[in-house]
Amino acid sequence: MKQIALRFLVFLLVFLSACSVRKDTKLSRFWHRMNTRYNGYFNGNEALKEGYQAILKDRKDNYALVLPVFPEGREDQWTPINSFAEKAIEKGGLMIKKHSMLINGKQRNSWIDDCYRIMAIGNFYKKEYLENVKALQAALGEDYDVRSFSFGDKFEDGIDSVRFDAPLTDYSNLFNELTNRFSGRNLGAIIFASDGLYNKGSSPNYAYKKLNAPVYTIALGDTTVHKDVLISELAAHRLAYLNNQFPIQITVEGRKASGET
Repeated sequence: MKQIALRFLVFLLVFLSACSVRKDTKLSRFWHRMNTRYNGYFNGNEALKEGYQAILKDRKDNYALVLPVFPEGREDQWTPINSFAEKAIEKGGLMIKKHSMLINGKQRNSWIDDCYRIMAIGNFYKKEYLENVKALQAALGEDYDVRSFSFGDKFEDGIDSVRFDAPLTDYSNLFNELTNRFSGRNLGAIIFASDGLYNKGSSPNYAYKKLNAPVYTIALGDTTVHKDVLISELAAHRLAYLNNQFPIQITVEGRKASGET
């Protein structure tokens, strides 16, 4: 019996050693990805779902004010999610600490970015994202000249008065302003905090290329698909003459609007 127990102990030690976060092996990747996905990430993501439902349950519309567009309402209605957001932040951070496999500059655990995402969503709903961005700015400011800007329907210096209710989001205006200010200068990098959505100007996938600098992103918001109807694509000839008829192809997309007219 002792011999069997000793063999089991030796096997367990060998197994744990083979699953080091510093070893890029199939066994190690499987072990850390599995733990990250089905432990911390799963529980953190479920906490966010519960918190979101708590917001919807507690929310009451004030018809004397402009009603919010999204189901979760205004920021002052997000308090019910706080405890759930804290759990998501805790679970995500724990997984990153224990299971991150950053080896030779490349992350080998494909679920670590999902943990960062649920942490970002948790911070967003707790309204602590600005404090976190300012802390990052202060840390980078020890070694670099850091400038901060905010944007929505217009471009502004600083982030102290940033708001999240602008009617338009225009990335092309943002990058045009940055190009005008920093083109030809020694620009080290751009750290870009946004939900990635825009409703004016060109796509950020193309707009940023005007600047010869790497772009790092911080995800804000969530990935919830809201009910919406939109023109997702418009195709037409590049050249048309006055008074001539020409075809236009429009693709209309409906989200969560099945069966409605």
